[in-house]
Amino acid sequence: MQKEAIHQLIVKLTLNKNWLNDPIIVNQVKFLGDQLSCTRRSPIDYNQIKGINVYYLDGSKKMYTSLKSCCKGEKLFKGTIQKYILSDSPIADGRYFCIIR
Repeated sequence: MQKEAIHQLIVKLTLNKNWLNDPIIVNQVKFLGDQLSCTRRSPIDYNQIKGINVYYLDGSKKMYTSLKSCCKGEKLFKGTIQKYILSDSPIADGRYFCIIR
């Protein structure tokens, strides 16, 4: 079942003001809510990391102590670096960013 269909079903089940008093409806809403559970990762606090490693295609590696210094050294925007760290994939030119916790 798609998320939108699950949301609509939950809304239909909870239209009655006394839905909390019906254990069958409560169990159905709990079951549907579990299917909607968020799989999003919690955001990374870049002030708490020890650094960022950048791996290159030629096998070399650079280490930066902060996201700001990595932006300056790699000449990329902060959002671009964060996107590739979260996606855990290399950038188009082969650079790979990895945080050190």
